[in-house]
Amino acid sequence: MVRNQSLAIAAGFTLVELLIVIGIVGALSALVVPVGLKQIESARARQEEAMVRGSLEAWVSDAFISGRAVRITANGRSLIVSFAGDDQAKVDMPLDYLFFHPFRTVEVNENGVANPSTLEFSVAGRNESINLNRWQTQ
Repeated sequence: MVRNQSLAIAAGFTLVELLIVIGIVGALSALVVPVGLKQIESARARQEEAMVRGSLEAWVSDAFISGRAVRITANGRSLIVSFAGDDQAKVDMPLDYLFFHPFRTVEVNENGVANPSTLEFSVAGRNESINLNRWQTQ
């Protein structure tokens, strides 16, 4: 009996086809991954900036509501907050993405008025400032 070899069906992919697909996937990954990582870092920087802005506004409001002065020290990559009349109450906030320049101490009096009224910082390559007395009319 003679076997018919033309009826044999090849199943699966060849090694060359698999290598081509792996190469295409690798090239696309090399393009997409750095962009994704940059977006993640940018989002973390924006999140830290929002957290610091909110914390600073809360401390200024706390000074007004509680009637006690607050000292905010911005030193490079950290914020140190201390409350008048309470040496134990001190907040040290290390920062990963924000950089305060120059070194500055802000005194917030019991009326919630900050002096100086602004803090300058850098985040993600841009310079920003926070106005701590923004609720006051000029």
